Parts: sequence; structure tokens; C-alpha cells
Amino acid sequence: MPLTSEPSGRSLSFGPSVPAELLFLLKATAAGDPLAGVVPPALARRVREFWEDDVLFWELFVLAEAAGVLLGPLGAPELASRLEDGLTELATSPALASESESDRHVVRARLGRLAADRRLAGRYLKLLADLWALFEQEWQRRLPFLERVAEECRRRAEAGASWQGLVQGPETAPEIQQAAWERAEATGATVAICAFGGSLVIDLPGTQLFGLTAKESGGIDRSRAEELARRGRALADPTRLGLLRLLALEERGVGELAAALGVSQPTVSNHVKLLREAGLLESPNASGERRRLKLQEDALDRLLAELGRFARGG
Repeated sequence: MPLTSEPSGRSLSFGPSVPAELLFLLKATAAGDPLAGVVPPALARRVREFWEDDVLFWELFVLAEAAGVLLGPLGAPELASRLEDGLTELATSPALASESESDRHVVRARLGRLAADRRLAGRYLKLLADLWALFEQEWQRRLPFLERVAEECRRRAEAGASWQGLVQGPETAPEIQQAAWERAEATGATVAICAFGGSLVIDLPGTQLFGLTAKESGGIDRSRAEELARRGRALADPTRLGLLRLLALEERGVGELAAALGVSQPTVSNHVKLLREAGLLESPNASGERRRLKLQEDALDRLLAELGRFARGG
């Protein structure tokens, strides 16, 4: 369904949004979705068990608005710090007209608890920062594309032209979308351009927030494909795959790897260079010829997950 009834005479803002990305990641993690396949089990359990109900982390947007970080890039440490600043300005009884009565009750109770209990708030902020740290690097690679989409949406909106073709069609119920655009006549609208999927609508004290996923097509999609192909070439060789398999078992030096694979040390060194450039290896003990190599398992998991998402259209 196309978006309709855009606010006339009120602000209409577009941009990448870390809080919106986080909501999708929190949802995927709690559900065990493949998107969150790189999340360690202990962190996934923390996400599932933090709140004792099944309501999404909608309070995150009220806090993000209070902190002034609904849009724009944020690193994991900065995210926690900025959101902490928002606790002092937090509205604990927002209208939340987009939500059901039961969800409004839950979200307001959460906001009250976060405002009153700094230990709980600290755990909450650390949970968000820990999860974002896993996806921040991948999101930063997509950020130039998201910013280009946001800028083009902004340019078209200012010219009175349709910008909706640049984003995926909203999954939210049409009546909820329509009501939110009507409220935006008074509050303005903020459109979060997202990479990690889905759509959302939430009524906030100062704006109507819409989360929409950027479409990837043409040259922009090709640039992401080329970047993934460049990184994926590190895996496209039997010797390099053998190196990764050996290093998954234990740290080894170049000489040990050459002997195990039956190739020369210069050959191993060339392959190691490519694996390093892809971020898949580290040297925990760099000491000349005795330097040992270690597989970066998290980096390998992230690369494989990203390749899988791209191939499936994510």
C-alpha cells in the first residue's frame, strides 16, 4: 500500500536510524530469526529475558527521541551514552496512539521503571550496545547507500514528488499507517530508512515515526554485490579454506601451515595476506618469524551471514 496523506506544512524528515535497526534486530534475536544468526546464545537469552512479556522494545523510541538520536549514525559506546542522557528528559506517560491499550500500559510501565531504576537502565543500555556492536560494522558498510536513499527521498518530497518507490511497501496495517499520517499533520513525521528489514509505525511525543526498508536496485545494489564479492574471494580458494579449517582448530605459524598443507611458505604467506585483508585472521603473538595466526571466528560468521542475506534478497 502506498503511503498517503503526508503532512502539509509540518516537518518531514528522512534518515538512517540506529534505534529502528535495533528494534528489528531485537525482534529477530528474540524470535531466533536467521538475521540474528551471529548473536551469541548468551546475548540472545538476555534479549528474550530482559522484559517479562512478549511486547517489542517500543520504549526504545521514546528514549531515543528524548535523547535526540532517532536519526543518524551511532557507534555502540556512543549509543549507550546518548540514550543515558535521554533518561533525564524521558516522558514516562506518552500517548502512544499507534499502540493497543495493553501495549501502551506495558511500554509506559517500562519507561517508568527505566526512569526510576538506574541499575535497570544501565543493564538495558548495555544490552542495546552489546547487540548493536555485532551489527554496527555491517551497517556502516550499508550507511552510504541508506544516506543516498534518504537524501533522494528528501529531495523528492521537497519537490512535491513521490518518494515511496525508494522504499519497500509497508507491512503495517493500512489503517494504522493512515492514522499515523493524519496525526503527522500536527506533529510532523520522521521516516527511518532501514537496512535490516520490516516496517514500523509509532506515535511519539514529538513526531510520528515510520520505519521503512530501503530498496536496493540498479547501481546501488551492484556496489554492495561488488563489495561482498571482493570480501567473499577470500573463501574462493581450496588452499585458503584449508588454512581457515586448520586455524579453527588451533593457532599456528606460517611454517606449520605450509607443512600441513604441503605448499611453500611464500604461497601460504600470500593466502594469509588475502585472509587478513578480509578481516578473517589476527596475530595474537606477533614476534617475527615465530608469529602465530588465529582465526577471527566472529568475522567469518558475519561474512557468511551477510552473503546469505544478500543472496536471499535481504
